[in-house]
Amino acid sequence: PGDRAIKLLADDGQRGDRFGRFVAASGDVIVVGAHLANGLDLRTGAVYTYDRDSPFWIQTAKLIPTDGDLGDAFGWPVAIDGDTLVVGAWGDDDLGSDSGSVYVFERVGDAWMQTTKLLAPDGESSDRFGRALAIDNDTLVIGARYDDDRGLDAGSAYVYQRVNGSWFFVDK
Repeated sequence: PGDRAIKLLADDGQRGDRFGRFVAASGDVIVVGAHLANGLDLRTGAVYTYDRDSPFWIQTAKLIPTDGDLGDAFGWPVAIDGDTLVVGAWGDDDLGSDSGSVYVFERVGDAWMQTTKLLAPDGESSDRFGRALAIDNDTLVIGARYDDDRGLDAGSAYVYQRVNGSWFFVDK
């Protein structure tokens, strides 16, 4: 209340996690990325959610990807809109080294569930798809900082639309 500051910490935080490098908020939820935190393995990344319990914020979840690997940078960045949370993992290697990916989580009751993993339809090594994110209702924009379509490291942004609960690529 008032001008009192609240400090959020991960309940399992460790040196070097990079907790707080990326944050997002929507309504009574705060999301904090820790792209070097331990997840499925060492330094795969994690995201922490906090719910308002006025005047406090309570950690409610630690999210990790179902297929996280060392160097994925899961949690760099994060974005949230209502009950949809998106998490970048620009170091993911599914389409080549550092091609990148984005994970979508939906809030069901009190739990966050991973519902999909998005890859660039034309993704390649070093694109870093998922390095930037924005979400508004059923529109998701994903940056790929080093995409080469317009020249070396020119970059691009991908637009996805949610239709009947599924995400579809619509434009680049």
